[in-house]
Amino acid sequence: MTSVEQGVRAYQDLVDAWVLDAVSRGASSFWAIVNCLPGVYPLVVREALQRLNCADLWAPERISWSHTMEQSAASLEAPCVLPPPHQLACDWRFSQATVIGLWKKLVDGSASGDTIALLGTPTVYAIAASRRDKRRVVLVDRNPRLPDFARRQRDYSVVYTRDILVDEPVSECASAVMMDPPWYEDETKAFLWAASSMCRPSGAVLLSSPPLGVRPDIGDERRRVLEWAAELGLSLDEVEPLSLSYETPLFEINALRASGFQDVPRHWRRGDLLVFRKVRAASAPRPHLRSSLDDWREFRFGVGSIWIRRRQMTQFQDPRLVSLFTNDIFPSVSRRTVGGKR
Repeated sequence: MTSVEQGVRAYQDLVDAWVLDAVSRGASSFWAIVNCLPGVYPLVVREALQRLNCADLWAPERISWSHTMEQSAASLEAPCVLPPPHQLACDWRFSQATVIGLWKKLVDGSASGDTIALLGTPTVYAIAASRRDKRRVVLVDRNPRLPDFARRQRDYSVVYTRDILVDEPVSECASAVMMDPPWYEDETKAFLWAASSMCRPSGAVLLSSPPLGVRPDIGDERRRVLEWAAELGLSLDEVEPLSLSYETPLFEINALRASGFQDVPRHWRRGDLLVFRKVRAASAPRPHLRSSLDDWREFRFGVGSIWIRRRQMTQFQDPRLVSLFTNDIFPSVSRRTVGGKR
């Protein structure tokens, strides 16, 4: 057995133990079990239930989300006029309750007149636009549709349409920085470098991080990310496990439905919040990455869009569309298969 296979087996054993613990503590439905686990993807939870011969918890009558919990979450929602999220744009967005909590942290960690920087977090900007907290807000996001929205919302803000992975760094000095990078090591390190370069001494840096159940290697990945943060002059102050919740985007709902999940909760996906303090200047150079969008071209139709992969062709190829999956829905949101975020 290879080291990778050993890692996968150890991860499966850990998920099995988490599932059994959740059931022993009273989780009696599928989504209740998912909610007890540290970010384990529903397909992985289903596989664990099958290994544990707990098929009754996967029966259709046991997989419905609690309507009480769903209504409670829905009561916190407010419309957010942002472009629709797209899988290839790595666009998962915080729930409204999470946005409100994050903005409060950012305001509490800054003073009147200070600058707050938001990296890849348009939903946090959206709540900032509805408040008057006397903070200058800087949004850095590669979505070209955001500046028009931002100009309609605030006069005392700046929006940079930049790809943090490859574009010229933003020259701003912020007392607090919030970032939500794609949940992969290289991208997280690039966002941390950008945050450190923008954060003033003693300022706060807030990072959305994948929970420890997301995939087999996430523990080692987080250790390396923390080591990198230290090189950037960032000291870890606090970890808030599973304190962030995300809206389930339509493309993920469709992928889960294609895999047999018919009642997907609106906020099943959660993340850990890591809070850093900038204690010294960075000593590490900027990571050199290639943008994940280099191979794709976006064609817009109204508020939606279609993305087409760029490929060099040396000979004629049949241009007709062919069906690849049942109902033409890709059954995964992983970058390992299509280029997504999580």
